[in-house]
Amino acid sequence: MPIKFDIKQSLNHFDLIINVELTSNNIVGLFGQSGSGKTTLLRAIAGLNEYASGSVTFNNKQWQLNQKSSTKNTPAIGMVFQDSRLFEHLTVDKNLSIVDKLQTPDTRSALINDFGISSLLNKYAHQLSAGQKQRVALVRSLMAAPDLLLLDEPLSALDVNAKHKIMAALKSYSHQHKLPMIYVSHHIDEINYLCDELMLIEQGQLIDAGECDNVLKNNNLLPHQSDVISVDDDKKQITLQLSNEAYLQLSSRKNINLSD
Repeated sequence: MPIKFDIKQSLNHFDLIINVELTSNNIVGLFGQSGSGKTTLLRAIAGLNEYASGSVTFNNKQWQLNQKSSTKNTPAIGMVFQDSRLFEHLTVDKNLSIVDKLQTPDTRSALINDFGISSLLNKYAHQLSAGQKQRVALVRSLMAAPDLLLLDEPLSALDVNAKHKIMAALKSYSHQHKLPMIYVSHHIDEINYLCDELMLIEQGQLIDAGECDNVLKNNNLLPHQSDVISVDDDKKQITLQLSNEAYLQLSSRKNINLSD
């Protein structure tokens, strides 16, 4: 299911100009330094930037940005921001129920379990930690059954262990349900683990795009798997600092390649 972006927007220090077609049905990464235009592009795709112009082609439909006449062609787009934007006066269960468009209770239960929020259902949103709120926000966005999900650094409020579990759950859901996602992050290990394709942008310009592995290799962005912290010859013990990707491999009981 190809997705094509032809988007322009004038910003204070540069012009955002993105013209690219990708083929992935799964997760597309959007990577660049802070201030490179990642969030601006994501908001333009979602129709939240009134000064953006151009079009998006997706799911055999094309719609012009910020034109009401194209509303009928626009697929259901979900977006998860860096902050959860829950209804603070409602319970978690109520926050989920008001957007629930899933066809089966089993899918709902699986989401709640996979994202680790089953113990939070009867709590009010204002009682949750930032990380808990973000997990609920992710489940809520999926329960709204979008055709395309936009994620703007959604894991920034999570600790390392929670982040690993959520990334695995997101990747599994996208692949099982064929839900395309566009994932913004400035953490290359998240991009490397999650994404099938990647858009690399700098100062509003598309630097490279294509299969994630190829883009990372072409631009020398592959994350280090591990760093040696110390070696104890007597105990025959090596202490390593693992990247998120290496940690995920270890958690999955996969081999980790260490280089000299």
